[in-house]
Order: sequence, then structure tokens, then C-alpha cells
Amino acid sequence: WVVLPRPPGLDEERWFKLMLATLLRGRVERDGGDVAAWEAAVLRFVPYHPAGRLPEEKALAPSTWSPPGPSLPGEVALLEALGRCADLPCRWARMYDQDTLGLEARLQDPLELGAAYRPDRWLGPGASWDDIAGWGAGEGPAARAIAGALPARWLLVPGTGVGPALLDVLARELGEGATKVERAALPAVLEGVRPGERLVLVGEGEGIQGVLHALKADVGARDALAAVVSLGGVIRGWPEGQGALAEGAVGDWLGAHFTQEGMDLEALRAVPWISLQWLDRGARVPGAGGLPLQAMRFPEPAPEPGGRRWVDPVDLGPLPVDPELPLELVARALIALTACASKARGG
Repeated sequence: WVVLPRPPGLDEERWFKLMLATLLRGRVERDGGDVAAWEAAVLRFVPYHPAGRLPEEKALAPSTWSPPGPSLPGEVALLEALGRCADLPCRWARMYDQDTLGLEARLQDPLELGAAYRPDRWLGPGASWDDIAGWGAGEGPAARAIAGALPARWLLVPGTGVGPALLDVLARELGEGATKVERAALPAVLEGVRPGERLVLVGEGEGIQGVLHALKADVGARDALAAVVSLGGVIRGWPEGQGALAEGAVGDWLGAHFTQEGMDLEALRAVPWISLQWLDRGARVPGAGGLPLQAMRFPEPAPEPGGRRWVDPVDLGPLPVDPELPLELVARALIALTACASKARGG
């Protein structure tokens, strides 16, 4: 009990979305925009509601949905408002465009969240909220501060997906710190991990399955993990898929292997398994390209006896499938959030 890390309870979707909003502030200021331009960009590109957990379930059945535990502040009122909408587009607009609680949460000064959310608390000098804004403008020390705080090698595993080409943009933002690895070659690359080396594994689309299977087979690689990141990953399989990537087959594998014991470490620390989802508001099923939001989210394994946790899923929520989405800012927010999430867990 004394040596186990005790990370603070943080809303990491909110943290990530505020990082993206702050990066947008820097970009808008660089381009000569005003507050109204920044607010418009945040409302378009940063969907978030503090009571919007499991948004697909709320949007599909607001009148019958029951919270998994105590209701969040504003959750009952949000469900009532969604229940008055006639269709999915109306419910998405109500949750992300019109609800006062959601608007205020995205547009607030991030300093108001307190010290636990300050990036420089975890990443050190050069990573304050103003430094994050400067990074959005393409200047300042934030990128160097993050790389120094989390000196990890990023292994990027591509795969067929449903959203924008974020993996390529992430590779450009990371530069020499990132290596693209095809799924078939990943086990061999992991076998060559040096003692003391830290890794961030990123899976795009179907590539996340390669990450999952390779880590299940290699406990040494798991010990090197700083974080795992899924970019619109086919984590739970395709609902109407066939073969190994079918929803049923993947669900059986996850149930058997994606457990605290199955993904344990030698170290007494939790690894953040971070998932980012894509949302097309016009889709009949909440998600994008036929892949539901839930399928892009890591399941929550039960703790081991004594409360031991090595797998700590982090749900960053959805981002819009929008051709104007500034992917370089999304990549920077993801890099910053990943570093903070890892450091907060003792990584």
C-alpha cells in the first residue's frame, strides 16, 4: 500500500479537450483571430460535455439509460433534454453545441481546474498552459519539455480505420522519436527493446489489434510501457465483420486476455490505455464508417484481489470527422495528454 502509486482522480477527457482548446487559442491568436473566432473553433472541433460519458448510449436511448453508479452533476438534466429531441443529429447538437454546462466546460480558463490539471506539474518547466498555447502557434518550449519529461520511443502501428489520417500527422509531430512499424513486424521490434527503454505503442484502426496481441505475448515489452494509445482503433471488432476481426471473436479474445493478470507488469504501476474515437454525426449508428464508438473504447478489466491494477483504460471521447479538423493540433494535444497520463501514474 505504501509503494503503490496513487494517481489523482482526473477527468482525462476534459484534460485532453482543454489541451486541444488551448492549442486552438494559440493558433487563432497567431492568425489574428479574436475571442469569437476561438470560441467558434472550439465548438466545432472539440466536442465535450462533463456529463457526457458513454455519449452513444445517451444519444440512442436517453429516456431509458441508467448511469453506472451515481449520476454526474447535470447528467439527469442532460438526459431529459436529449429525450425531447426527435433524432440523433438533434441529440448531438443538444449535447455538444447547445448545452450551457458543456459550453462553459470547454471555454473556461484551464487554470480554474486547479493544480492537478496543470501540465507543468507533471512535465516540468516549459509545459504550462500558456506554453501549450504557444505550441499551438508553433513556438515556445512545450514540445521540448514534453520530450524531456517522457523520453520514450513511440512505435506507430498503422491499420485500416474509419477516421482521418492522424497517425501520419502524429509521426511528423514526433519526428525522430517515432517509428512506424507494420503489425507483422511488431513482435520482432519488441523483442529488441533495451533494458530501461520506455515505449509508447500507438495503434491506428485495425493496427490496435497488432498492439494488443504483441503485448499479450511479451511481458518484457509490457514492463517498458509508458502508455498505449488507440486512434479510432478497432478494439472490440467490427459488428458485421468476419474472421479474426469480427466482434464476437475479438470479444472472446479480450475477455480471456485483456485482464489485469493477462496484461500485468513486474512493476507496481498502472499503464494508461488511451482511446480516441471518431464521430460522424450523420451516421445511423453513433461512430464513424460503420464502427461504433463503443468498439473504439477499451473495456474496463476488473481489479485483481487487493485492488492491483496494471491496465487503466482512459477514454478521451470522440472527435469529429471533419475535413477542417486541425490534425497537427490534435496530435500535439494527444502527445501532451499521453505524457501527463503516464507521469500521473508513476511512469
